[in-house]
Amino acid sequence: MRIVFVHTPMFTVPLEQRKCFWRNFDIRYHLAHPGLRHMKHNMWELPHWMHWLAGVLVAHGYVDIDVLDLYTDADLLAGSGSLNEAVLRQEVSAHPGDVFLFSPMTVNLHFAYHISRTVKDLYPRAVVIYGGVAATPLARQVVAQPFVDYVVMDRGEVALPALLDA
Repeated sequence: MRIVFVHTPMFTVPLEQRKCFWRNFDIRYHLAHPGLRHMKHNMWELPHWMHWLAGVLVAHGYVDIDVLDLYTDADLLAGSGSLNEAVLRQEVSAHPGDVFLFSPMTVNLHFAYHISRTVKDLYPRAVVIYGGVAATPLARQVVAQPFVDYVVMDRGEVALPALLDA
């Protein structure tokens, strides 16, 4: 079973203060989580949920894992709040999978939906699973989408392996 983590894109606005903000955020985060080492580059947009869940999945025997990183793909962001369909199809085609995992934020949930539709179009038998900060409180609305198969609520590190095992 090939599992693909999807890092949903987001429009960003360059600000002079951004680098300083994330550097200080990184310092505070590491103070609260002893044992972590600092990153060489300050890019807090890294999807830490993927690292955590991938480790849990590997521990449960799921080792065929890929990442579809669309977060900062400038060619994908077509402008006007939309995605470039040709680029999206090319990116999704380059990452075939049986299960696609999404954990979008509210601000980029519409992009996750667009990507999920493309996944189902290219891989109709693939299972699309949502979870995280936006999908959990909106579980009924998210799972009602025809291109979403499941929503994992609460502790994904417990529920996700159980769902995959089932």
